[in-house]
Amino acid sequence: MATGGGEDGCTNILSKYDALASSLPSSEKAIGDLRLRKYEGFWYLEHLLAPTLAMRDTFVVRPTDIILATTPKSGTTWLKALVFCVLHRGRHAPADERHHPLLSSSPHDAVPFLHSIYENHVSAPPGPLLEEMPSPRILAVHTPFTALPASVRESACRVVYLCRDPKDVLVSLYHYVDKIRPEGSGTMTPFAEAFDLFCDGVVAFGPIVALCSMDKMRSVQANRDGTHENGGSCFKNSAFFRKGEVGDWKAHMTPEMARRLDAIVEEKLRGSGLSMIGNP
Repeated sequence: MATGGGEDGCTNILSKYDALASSLPSSEKAIGDLRLRKYEGFWYLEHLLAPTLAMRDTFVVRPTDIILATTPKSGTTWLKALVFCVLHRGRHAPADERHHPLLSSSPHDAVPFLHSIYENHVSAPPGPLLEEMPSPRILAVHTPFTALPASVRESACRVVYLCRDPKDVLVSLYHYVDKIRPEGSGTMTPFAEAFDLFCDGVVAFGPIVALCSMDKMRSVQANRDGTHENGGSCFKNSAFFRKGEVGDWKAHMTPEMARRLDAIVEEKLRGSGLSMIGNP
């Protein structure tokens, strides 16, 4: 079963997709000057495009896998903590205040991004590492449905999709990007401009409750002082934890902005039976 880069290794696979990525349209502007490339109608962070496409073409899912699919800043960190806690509650009691893994490590260490596994293993195929992970594996993606590995779309594995009011997503994303920008990188994108970019789609993809509460996770040393590597950059895990509040967009957007973004989302959801309107 080929779960990695095959005989040529992951390096050649990523090189192939790096060449593809460099030929794709790039955004003239992006929130926080992030480098974006457009592929099949979606904008991707430039450094994640090659790993994401390699993942799509080579990853083989298990029927017992749990895939967490989210748009960035939609509650990914929270979802990782909750699913890990629920799935492993037999091995790690949520009430264990001394030895639970979520009290000593970040949820992003407990539940890795699948594209990050590929990105961090460019010198050797990630297949062996993925094979060594015991079932059921929990893996996360910031990937549109069309870019999911075919083995995921065609399997009986569980895919947990989480969405959030886009207005709160934008506010959270704006603060997150501002926190992780390298020092000396210039002035942050004005919020009004970030709002227009977001509306135009120019943006990248019991005890349990107490343990996974925002306040609890924020207080864990690994989340407060630990670091996260992403595409060659390194920033503090605290960037993942801001407020976790519903409706914080009201402190940043005018009513006109909110109506505009609501209208865009409702148009995109038309015919699906879903609606994101509910927080006037």
